[in-house]
Amino acid sequence: MNIPPDSIVQDVVIIAQSATFYQQLPSYDDLDHLAKQGHYATLPADWLVVISDVKGSTEALLRGKYKDINAIAVAMIVAVRNCFTDTALPFVFGGDGATICVPPGNEELLRQCLTSCQQRAISLHLELRVALIPATTLYAAGQTIGVSKLKVSPHYQQACFSGGGIRYAEKILKDPVLNQAFLIEGAQPNADYSGFECRWSNVTSRHGETLSLIIEASSPQQYEQVLQHLQQITGGREHYHPIASEQLSFAWSPARLATEINIRTETKPLSSRCKYYLHLVLMNLVGGWLMSRKVKTDATNWGAYKQDFVANCDFIKFEDGLKMCISCTSAQREAIMEYLSSQEQAGRISFGVHVSGAALITCMITAYQSEHIHFIDGADGGYSLAALDLKKKRGMQGK
Repeated sequence: MNIPPDSIVQDVVIIAQSATFYQQLPSYDDLDHLAKQGHYATLPADWLVVISDVKGSTEALLRGKYKDINAIAVAMIVAVRNCFTDTALPFVFGGDGATICVPPGNEELLRQCLTSCQQRAISLHLELRVALIPATTLYAAGQTIGVSKLKVSPHYQQACFSGGGIRYAEKILKDPVLNQAFLIEGAQPNADYSGFECRWSNVTSRHGETLSLIIEASSPQQYEQVLQHLQQITGGREHYHPIASEQLSFAWSPARLATEINIRTETKPLSSRCKYYLHLVLMNLVGGWLMSRKVKTDATNWGAYKQDFVANCDFIKFEDGLKMCISCTSAQREAIMEYLSSQEQAGRISFGVHVSGAALITCMITAYQSEHIHFIDGADGGYSLAALDLKKKRGMQGK
């Protein structure tokens, strides 16, 4: 299902086509704004949409590669942002892929960056499929890309996309005929992954289950109703947040830290990779000590780091549909499923779901003092398996 593009276009703020487009957007601090079409501005027509996914992600999941799948999606966001250090960019992490919109003028470096991301994926035994699609192409197909900001915390403003354009871009990416004009291939690899981190252990659900949900509604109002019912069932955001500060613990073994090591040092010799592992262990030891002692330096208040961590978690998002990764009890999950199924049977929504026992964390660090973002997904398949569930339902409906 999709929100009709016309409903997004009405009353949107039209902002000049410039590199400051996203930076100029106002931010909203309540979840209800996600469904309000008047809160979205149209992406400038001269911008480009970078969209990726891991091809064959279901098979990769069976090989236990979901941590790496998440990592390569986040690594692409980090690398592209490092190509545009002076420009605010809207992006969304989707589990087995990511979307990020960029202004024109830096295409060659961008292609080199994305080629590097594909090579990093190969080193993780994955195939990253990436397309670079002009917004004009999507608009010519009758699509709209509305962009908005959700104020997750004082330090993290999360992009939201609506209007159908991003979903259509995903369709182009996965179509072997349509994607030929837009796929990234053949550039000289060159990227900066500074800020990519993957140093935390999985977090067991404090309520018993970690629920990954993808919900697509027939109208903006339906999203508001879904969010209201989820809040009633679970007790609200503080209760269903998948991460609590007291649950956070560092990973230590080479196997657990291998993902960051591979992303950050893939092109370097074995000696450098070993040194990087020792560096991670030392950083964890020092970081743990600073946090436990609540040390406050000129640069960072380490006593507040875990609280900021929880506040800056990316676990609710809107990308032509609502995506959530939440903690709940089995009874709450049953109530959620009963409600969503009733709405689906009434033709108001479609949804996919995956249940696991823990959350997986991948991080993007600009500065340890507050400016860090933590992408959350279900530990053993999360959004990928929720999307597969939704796809299977659509297939059954089409029969």
